[in-house]
Amino acid sequence: MVCDEMLQQVPRIARYRRELLGHDKNALSFWAAAAESLVELRDECLYEELVCGNTETGELAAFPLGANRQRVNRFLEDNKRALYLLHRGIRCDRLQFPELEEEGDVAESAESLLPLVHLANTWFIHARSLIADGELARAAEELIGVGQMGQMICCGEGFVVHYLVGCSVMGTSLSGISLLCRERLPVGVVADLSAALEAWRKASGGVATCLRVELCCHVLGELARLFEKSTLEEMVDELIDRHYPNEPMLPAEESEKVAENDGRLAWRRESILRLLEGHPAPLDKTATVRLVGDIVADWIRELQSGIFDWMAPWRQIAASVRRSRFRLGTMKWPEQLTAGFPYEYLGPGADARQRIAELKEELPLSHWTRMQPPSGAELEIARERLRLVPNAFGLLAVHALLPTDIRRSEQIRRERLRTAKSDVDACRG
Repeated sequence: MVCDEMLQQVPRIARYRRELLGHDKNALSFWAAAAESLVELRDECLYEELVCGNTETGELAAFPLGANRQRVNRFLEDNKRALYLLHRGIRCDRLQFPELEEEGDVAESAESLLPLVHLANTWFIHARSLIADGELARAAEELIGVGQMGQMICCGEGFVVHYLVGCSVMGTSLSGISLLCRERLPVGVVADLSAALEAWRKASGGVATCLRVELCCHVLGELARLFEKSTLEEMVDELIDRHYPNEPMLPAEESEKVAENDGRLAWRRESILRLLEGHPAPLDKTATVRLVGDIVADWIRELQSGIFDWMAPWRQIAASVRRSRFRLGTMKWPEQLTAGFPYEYLGPGADARQRIAELKEELPLSHWTRMQPPSGAELEIARERLRLVPNAFGLLAVHALLPTDIRRSEQIRRERLRTAKSDVDACRG
């Protein structure tokens, strides 16, 4: 099954086909050029104060004056070209991030976003300097620009990780708008800010793009790669190698304390294969593709719930049933054998058991109990239960490959937009 065939199994609302944007139509072209010309502020303490405010209170204090102000002025002067290119970028129609390398990981693409965060912070510092100078209309224009940058990243043709960084950029803009609302704003400035916030709120359905892109440009490709393997054992190895944590995620000094080559990875692999042994139908490729497509489509419909759909009540019932079945199916797998389980707690070894024991007081008992490594007898019980679950390995693969659910994050972002608009509108009085 190739990706084009897979795409036909995905609901239309979740499909995406990449059409390469021209240089002059892609905001990223201009922002990449801006990143190349960016001159960083080398004083990390001053930079943090300008962007994040007081490290103790978390509040944005008065803009630095005196010698610091002169340094900031030089910093902004050095970045005039970068600021120009930022403005040029938001005038583009769309934003398209690069395709993922064949052997690349979605999380690795986040590294390319760090320069964009620095650019947004530089833009924010420029707006703060304008507020300090009393140029409130220009400051509002710059803060709207930062917000538009965040909105474009959230709704651009990228992955979920890009959306999350876009939320951060938009949060920077909203912090500046909150700071601006402390001033006595002209009526025109209030109107411009209110209109921008309302436009971003109304266009929120566009955030679903990242789910389409991740599904169609990453998840389906990974499933195709998985399905190319000739045996179930090879598929298990492929899934574990590419989508399971195979090393500690602890700080370097802690990672050194985790025993290496202690058999925990072999135990996990052998346990998964043991649970699948003798299963009458461990993998249904078509059902697997349809399941992941349907789940993402359900999320997209919820994100776009403002669009009229007379079938919406029935779709919600179907989505609820689908989520319930998926959750019950995946719960048949011991938690230690699922993709999200941390390496350092994995397996029946003494090191892993000690680490899990240390969590007992910090976690609900039911969660802590599920984290325990299954014994041989418990594996046999799980094996018998999984024999009754159709597409058991397909469920495990979907659990490993599903994009991050952004519905809660988006709910928070939209609420922040509504709150910011209410605060701005209150300035009319």
